[in-house]
Amino acid sequence: MGRAVTLLELRTRAYDAADFNALGTNQYLTVPIANFLVNESASELYDLLLVRWQDYFIKSAPITIIAGQNTYTLPTDFYKSRSAAFVVGNTRTPLRQFSEDERTQLINQTSGSPDAYKIEDGNIVLLPTPSSGSVELRYVYQYPWLTLDTDTLSLNVVSGWEAYIIYDAAMKMRIKAKKDPAAIQALQAVRDNLRERIKMAAAERDASGVTRVRDTYGLSVLRGRGRRGA
Repeated sequence: MGRAVTLLELRTRAYDAADFNALGTNQYLTVPIANFLVNESASELYDLLLVRWQDYFIKSAPITIIAGQNTYTLPTDFYKSRSAAFVVGNTRTPLRQFSEDERTQLINQTSGSPDAYKIEDGNIVLLPTPSSGSVELRYVYQYPWLTLDTDTLSLNVVSGWEAYIIYDAAMKMRIKAKKDPAAIQALQAVRDNLRERIKMAAAERDASGVTRVRDTYGLSVLRGRGRRGA
């Protein structure tokens, strides 16, 4: 589990990596723009980790069934479905995802208990139409945008992986300010190195994996043993 990192810390460290403290922070890049770049870089890390292992960012949401209703609004932070289960009392029955070809057949069934589900246009559709009980939806949630300086990065990652955000945002700051192509290239090289390390290490989420932390570029970056291919 990574330590909590605030938007203020990420922005300050990105400014420092971009050497904007020496150049004059607000002379080239305002705080709102810097915050946007930090969030943009954080969302890129988020997607990078999802590609390697979706279960980094999982939530569960209960859906209370209303008799005769088969369509329910998804959580506002819903990104991707992982699984769904029909719950009655202490009994949980996994639901499968139905195909479009099955829709009519399932709609015409009147069992009162859903067998399958599908994600459609911000909703989850349960078929056959249920009459009671609830559904537990497990899903990948969207990247939580940071707006206040005190907002904490909630990426459930290893300490040190926030370095990717810092160097990627710093590179974008330099590009935005149109300052020193050589410095931009140097920041990009560090960012690319961090990306490759994270790609190799991120897939080893199983408890049987063995990892260690090494300090690189003054920031901790995870290095794993027994990695899978990038």
